[in-house]
Amino acid sequence: MGVDYVINFNCAPKRALGTEQILGLLKDRARARAVREFYRRQTGEEAPDDLTFLFRLTTPEGVQEVPLTLADLEARTVVLNEHETACRGCPANLRHRPFGCFGYLDYPLSQAGEEWLMSCLPDDWGSGEAQLLRTYLQGFQVTGAYAQRLRASGQMFFEAPAPVVREWEGKEGPVTITSDQIFDVLFGREAFHPSYALVFCVIFGAMQVGLPLPEDFDQSPYELATVITDEEGGHSLAAFIWSTEEEEEATVAGLKQYFKAMCLAYCLSVELLVGS
Repeated sequence: MGVDYVINFNCAPKRALGTEQILGLLKDRARARAVREFYRRQTGEEAPDDLTFLFRLTTPEGVQEVPLTLADLEARTVVLNEHETACRGCPANLRHRPFGCFGYLDYPLSQAGEEWLMSCLPDDWGSGEAQLLRTYLQGFQVTGAYAQRLRASGQMFFEAPAPVVREWEGKEGPVTITSDQIFDVLFGREAFHPSYALVFCVIFGAMQVGLPLPEDFDQSPYELATVITDEEGGHSLAAFIWSTEEEEEATVAGLKQYFKAMCLAYCLSVELLVGS
């Protein structure tokens, strides 16, 4: 289980199969590979094709348990192979592999990940970034209720039983924001318009705007960047500035990848679709 997200770039595979079907097939492929790997580790042998599982499927008649063999599961995903070549060179291929515009953030979110995410918020409550966050929280009345329901169900969604809290001293007194509220901000909606993707990347420090425009855009030092034009016609860069480390904690690495997907969605002027 986890948070699914998709850079909603219009492409041949999405037109042919549909975003939801691709997502489901990618999950089936991942399940089949995980089963084969688990069986191999446990027995030292290859899993038999007729190994059978009970899958819970939601149908018009309700939730049903359907028996499927490993071979059946893998056969369902063969259609993906026909469309993988379209991903080569696709500008939305964030992960540099077939269907790399699809991403996944695993549950449970670790406490270390929540602490890191909250540490990315602006230190100065009077800054422009903090005011953007305040406007969003107040305008959409974000209380963290969605995350609170998930957290109350046990450690399936969050490692920690309580959210991380950050406090600031505002002009009108102390200000408190919890990681439950931030979870709802980042994962509690079905889609992010490109402008919102930019706003949240800036709030958390994942992107910087107003960077000098190099003479040759192809020589930009940033992996992800786009040219922006101000009201007076001036040009500058908006770029993803976070680095990733191979040894990073899993939730931190996943969150960085999520923000990177936001950045790319903004650069391509498309929505980021989210399912949590």
